[in-house]
Amino acid sequence: MPKLTVAGFGRKIEALVKSATVEDVTILERRGQQAVIGMDTAQAILSARAAVEAAEREKTRLETALKALLEDASEVVVADQVIFTFAEQQKTVFDSARFRADHPGLFATYSKSQTVRPLLVKSKIVSLLFG
Repeated sequence: MPKLTVAGFGRKIEALVKSATVEDVTILERRGQQAVIGMDTAQAILSARAAVEAAEREKTRLETALKALLEDASEVVVADQVIFTFAEQQKTVFDSARFRADHPGLFATYSKSQTVRPLLVKSKIVSLLFG
């Protein structure tokens, strides 16, 4: 069965991930809590992020178009093989906002804090540098 990609983005993202190593990123200088990297490294990271975002948008666009055409069909077939299913499913969700309001003590008891360290893009600066 042929490998499916979204408008060619799959191969580009796959190549980026396979080829990336620690050697691809160089810290030019450290200034206290700051690490200085080169414009080429920043551009490569931003380009990879843009490719992922574009692929997600294209995936959503194509899937939405397919879903609109499926009507009551629940399977999508290619070369006599089911490659997608589209059927209703039941899902249970927890209303944490309501639980917090109704049972603040229990909510506090069972809540836990987590420390994360995401790499965030400062859009205004990126626009100025790479605009």
